Amino acid sequence: QQYQFAERNPKLRKQALNRRGQCMMKKGIHDLAIACFEEALSNVNLIGPAEKDILYNLGTAADASGDTAKAEEAFKRIYEADIAFKDVARKIEDIYRRRSTDGGGTSDKE
Repeated sequence: QQYQFAERNPKLRKQALNRRGQCMMKKGIHDLAIACFEEALSNVNLIGPAEKDILYNLGTAADASGDTAKAEEAFKRIYEADIAFKDVARKIEDIYRRRSTDGGGTSDKE
């Protein structure tokens, strides 16, 4: 509830959306988490540290929900900006490996 209140403040909006999305991920509500991360990234032109973190969370939530294409897109945006960010290179390799082993599909619900 406090994050929703903080979202009203333009200076705190991006961070509050990211934190609320993380809460939704922990609760297993991946679709709402994805919506929070996408909203936090709306109108973003430059990818700085905060945006990379939000993209990473978006990719993680999308991958957990089985939306491999959205996860791949988020991780690739980070990879293009900072190849050494967290374990993003391994996450992309994992997506490619899963795609090749499951016949080229873009969704894996486990």
